[in-house]
Amino acid sequence: MLIHLYGPDAYQRSQKERQIVATYEKKYGHAPERFVLSEKNDYARLLSFLESQSLFSPKGFAIVSEVEPENAKLIKTLVANESKTLLIIAEKKLSKEFAFLLKDPVQSQEFPELKGTELSSFIRKEAKKQNVEVSDAQVASLALLCGSDTWGIVHELEKLSLGGATPNGEAGKDFFPLIQGFMRGTLGSRLSSLEWLLQNNDPVAIFNVSTSLATPIQKIRMANYDVAIKSGKLEYEEALLDLILRD
Repeated sequence: MLIHLYGPDAYQRSQKERQIVATYEKKYGHAPERFVLSEKNDYARLLSFLESQSLFSPKGFAIVSEVEPENAKLIKTLVANESKTLLIIAEKKLSKEFAFLLKDPVQSQEFPELKGTELSSFIRKEAKKQNVEVSDAQVASLALLCGSDTWGIVHELEKLSLGGATPNGEAGKDFFPLIQGFMRGTLGSRLSSLEWLLQNNDPVAIFNVSTSLATPIQKIRMANYDVAIKSGKLEYEEALLDLILRD
């Protein structure tokens, strides 16, 4: 059996993953196996898992991420397998080799990037979960500063629930000119702009707004920074400084 969750909305995708995992753990009493197929030895570990049959957990369950086209043939054999379930996680729509994941009987769900009214609705829904009242202006501010970064939005709402300040959508009259100077100026002016920005604004907001102004090369770097930040290997401030020094 296969379950497929994909799309760039990492927060809502992860929430659905947690829901599925919680159901499994409640039923079988232990956590599922996890395999990252880009990691050395994980493909061999997955093969071993699929060949095993535990007496205590006859319906084995595993979470698989970072699949490669060459993994498609193996994964497809699980479509009608009743003893093993794979939850396939992807940040975007997979290559044509995995087209079967979007068809019955695979349980597939997409989590697209939120924009416009869908993004505003998400902010209000998450605010309600955290017992936080947000005005139209605050919703607009969060949408402007965090964009479609749902993790960033939830982080800001968590800060607000603990008594923190809501990000100002205007962020001061100099915010956007300084962001532009930070992304395009000389080394000295960029460092000065970053220093001011970090003193007066959330680094998450600076990072998100800067991404929208990035050149193609900078976008690649910032995408790599984003992965490193979310995996705990880098802080937003470090990423912003490194962006300046590497340009």
